[in-house]
Amino acid sequence: MLTSQTQLTFSVTGYRGTGRSTLYNELRVNAPKRFPGVPFAFLGNPFADLPNPLLWSKAELEKPATTRLLECWARLDQVRSQALQPALKEGRIVITDGFGLDAFIYATSCVNCDADNDEAEQLHHALVDVRLKQWKIRPPEYLLVHADADLMDEAMCRAAPSVRRIHEAERLKLITHQERMIERYFDPTHGQNPPLYLTLAADSGPDEMCEQALDRIGRRLNELALAA
Repeated sequence: MLTSQTQLTFSVTGYRGTGRSTLYNELRVNAPKRFPGVPFAFLGNPFADLPNPLLWSKAELEKPATTRLLECWARLDQVRSQALQPALKEGRIVITDGFGLDAFIYATSCVNCDADNDEAEQLHHALVDVRLKQWKIRPPEYLLVHADADLMDEAMCRAAPSVRRIHEAERLKLITHQERMIERYFDPTHGQNPPLYLTLAADSGPDEMCEQALDRIGRRLNELALAA
């Protein structure tokens, strides 16, 4: 039986255009079918309208990374208060399209701003401590859609066609930078759960990734049942 102590959240994340939102929508349809009787809450994406960092306006680019982070955290805190916490109190298994990792990656996407990004990174993990841990909300389990750089570049251009006007070297530099920040995010010292990497390949599709994600959800549900 799932209760308010269950505290199980899955967050679909990854580069836009790689199928992350498609995967989220597949889970929204298939998770209740695969696990009948399990109460799910699908909370959507709080950051769907954020622009690609390569298309930042001058004003956005000139913001400190900490300012971008705090603006994202305002959204996260609203989701926490109005949707996430109530769903967890009802014993629901929460699935989101994007969460804290997305806020962190967006805030720190200035490629040549190491000191500024370091400050935002420290602030993000401090906010996790004083907000989510204060509310006894456990870190989500990230379902992270990943691909090689060329596929991610093509996906990024499909998601935001204006990005094609930017030189390929600059696009790949952003991808490499964001991959490095993701690795830092999941450093064990930060207390995040290791992500499940869902690899997007030229010959694979959303059904395969959905099956892998459902398998992870099923194993976690079985662990909860055994611990009950």
